[in-house]
Amino acid sequence: MDLKVSPDNPSMTKPITFTLHIADAGQPVSSAEVTGTLTMKSMDMGKAEVKFSPQGNGDYQASMKELDMSGPWTLTVDAAQGSAHATKNFDFTVGD
Repeated sequence: MDLKVSPDNPSMTKPITFTLHIADAGQPVSSAEVTGTLTMKSMDMGKAEVKFSPQGNGDYQASMKELDMSGPWTLTVDAAQGSAHATKNFDFTVGD
């Protein structure tokens, strides 16, 4: 799993888009159920659930209108397809 966060320098008051690419043995995985959970690393801000939508060719996308606070965040992604299951954490920083 590879994640791209857009924009490159996310701000807490602007929309953030997460684009996830999933491949297995180099082949795109296009029919997975993908969810995510956002948590702030330095403070308990609760959890925000993120639902990814398939975009084709192993790509999945989710958006958030804004985040409540600037600082370091973790997006935990859970992907499942049949009996295959994978979880991965991605860290990123949100500015003011």
